[in-house]
Amino acid sequence: MGEEDHVKPAVEAEGALELWQIAMKPGKPLAFGEVRGVPFIGLPGNPVSSFVTFLLFARPFILARQGPVRRLCRVQPACGIRLAQADKRREFLRVRRNEQGGVTLFRRRTPPC
Repeated sequence: MGEEDHVKPAVEAEGALELWQIAMKPGKPLAFGEVRGVPFIGLPGNPVSSFVTFLLFARPFILARQGPVRRLCRVQPACGIRLAQADKRREFLRVRRNEQGGVTLFRRRTPPC
């Protein structure tokens, strides 16, 4: 999404983009379109964003193109975490499963000064 991101102009030169950004965190820069008639999915550069958008968008798309879709098992354990909604994007947080069968929020490490 920065100045040195050459994906959008390259794809548009050889095909078309149907989608460029989504209202989700992590994962805002997600591209979908076609290049020379072949479907194209561009994932974000951040590893966590890439993982989340792959699971939510790319994997289901690929599986649907292969035939009957097998869905991931969704588990919604109690977390006891209350967060303020900062903006309009849907946000996915990192958690760890705890011994009680729930989840604990995975805190970000602060880099040393």
